[in-house]
Amino acid sequence: MIRQLEKAIKPMILNQRSKQVSSQESWLTRFSRLMARLVPDAISTSIILLAFLFLAALGIGNTLTATLDAYYRGLWVLLRSLIFALLWFVLGVFAFTFLPS
Repeated sequence: MIRQLEKAIKPMILNQRSKQVSSQESWLTRFSRLMARLVPDAISTSIILLAFLFLAALGIGNTLTATLDAYYRGLWVLLRSLIFALLWFVLGVFAFTFLPS
């Protein structure tokens, strides 16, 4: 009688353990699986997340002009600095490669 009870309960215990292991996944793993199913590539994901961030900024009470200004200051001013850094890098590689020492 006890062995029959063990045989009946053991699969239920193993099934519970497998459910516990799968529920221990982090939110980031679940989010990445969701995004992999919904959006096929990284560019589309970044555009969707940018739109979500834009709507969230408007939702917390920022004005449209303040949100667009923050986007301009955050991205395009930084991009200008990165272009200058790239220019210095290219000039340095050129000078090291082609100019006599």
